[in-house]
Amino acid sequence: MGKRIVVSLLLSLFFLPALAESQPPSGNETTVRGVSAEFISAFNNLDWEKFKTFFDERATVIHPAQFPRRVEGKQEVDQAWLEVFSGIRTDSGRSSPPYMHLEPRDLEIQIFGDIAIVTFHLDRGKNSIGRRTLVWHKNAEGWKIVHLHASNVELTGNR
Repeated sequence: MGKRIVVSLLLSLFFLPALAESQPPSGNETTVRGVSAEFISAFNNLDWEKFKTFFDERATVIHPAQFPRRVEGKQEVDQAWLEVFSGIRTDSGRSSPPYMHLEPRDLEIQIFGDIAIVTFHLDRGKNSIGRRTLVWHKNAEGWKIVHLHASNVELTGNR
């Protein structure tokens, strides 16, 4: 009888992780995937009114190039993004949305209670890749970005 329990416990240690990996996404994961897609869509369209609603009042942002330091709080975050939006709109040469076509690749979502970490890559052409991290926090208003980190990496060789 004791051997059966030990064998059952050992088997469960091997098979439970595999079963957990094959489970469908949790409700939170599905919701975070949806708000992340909405965020990307608002960004692609430079829809400022919608875009700004995704950020928590205390959000921090690390931009990939034009701002050398972390941007903190609603006023700084809004000001920085408005500058980014203006540059994208001008550089796109378009007069209507979409102004960009960001397509997240290798998207991964990790949920830790009321915190979600979303990471993905952006194709930036032959020699560069964009890396993005969104940290979401679930509060009374729903999921809000509390931190966004963006960086770009020049690729060398065959990676």
